[in-house]
Amino acid sequence: MVVDGNSGGAPNYFPNSFHGPAAVPSAAWAPEPLVQDVRRYETGDEDNFSQCGHFYRHVLDSGARERLTDNISGHLAGAQEFIRARAIANFAAADADYGRAIAAKVAAKLAAPKHPAKNKAPAPLNPPRAVSKSSL
Repeated sequence: MVVDGNSGGAPNYFPNSFHGPAAVPSAAWAPEPLVQDVRRYETGDEDNFSQCGHFYRHVLDSGARERLTDNISGHLAGAQEFIRARAIANFAAADADYGRAIAAKVAAKLAAPKHPAKNKAPAPLNPPRAVSKSSL
């Protein structure tokens, strides 16, 4: 475990766009003896999109697709432009409508006014429960 600051706020996954951890070709994974040796293989040239596209088109109903694209676009709107573009291209590779829906919702979120609503009442608690004034 890392105990020296854990690389600060840098991404701790590979690959990433911010020069974080990188592959070290000389550091091979050690085989684990089972019935046969198990090794790690790079799968970068395999199909990473058709299963996702099938899920979007044939498993999700229209409401679920709407909620999924709302959720994804809400998070992507806060990302840097080059990351948004790459992510949207990946969703579009899975399904063109999937990518278009996310791109349109991201564009709408970016075009929306940035000022927060003043004096907006907090959402009701679910399930309803009493909250003492001292805990606020």
